[in-house]
Amino acid sequence: EPDHLDETLVCWDSREPGRWDLADKELAQLIAEVAEKGAHIAVILDCCHSGSGTRNADVSDEEVRVRRVPTDQRLRPIETFLVTAAQATALSGGTRSLEGGGWYTLPRGRHVVLAACSPAEEAKELILGGEQRGAFSYFLLDTLQRAGQTLTYRDLFKRVNALVRARVSAQSPQLEATETPD
Repeated sequence: EPDHLDETLVCWDSREPGRWDLADKELAQLIAEVAEKGAHIAVILDCCHSGSGTRNADVSDEEVRVRRVPTDQRLRPIETFLVTAAQATALSGGTRSLEGGGWYTLPRGRHVVLAACSPAEEAKELILGGEQRGAFSYFLLDTLQRAGQTLTYRDLFKRVNALVRARVSAQSPQLEATETPD
């Protein structure tokens, strides 16, 4: 079975001393806690492996780049995770639940995810609007600013997906929801 604890988000300050990347299980826990209060949650991820064919890019390879950071090799103490000790123990393999194929099942909050690419892809950056920008973030914001009307998640995704795929190759934006999005 794969080690699901290795899937993390690198936050702007997570590589500072005493700070850590955000584990996917921690993000799930945070979403569930906020969702319990009835909030509408939209998660937007413009990062590699965030969310599956694309056509060739209309820009040269020199203009497209992928921002990378080295893997954090520090050993993270279990008490620094944003989950309870029981959840952390279960996630580390000490205890297993019968649900979900033997892995501990974290609570799941209702949410929508707009992701820059599939889990197997990298999110590309381009010079857009005179700056080095994530293609997904740029076209998402541009679409929202130009809309002039309320968009459903489905319509927003269709427009952004088409714009990203027209400019870069091997990047397939994703729309995921715990329930059917509006």
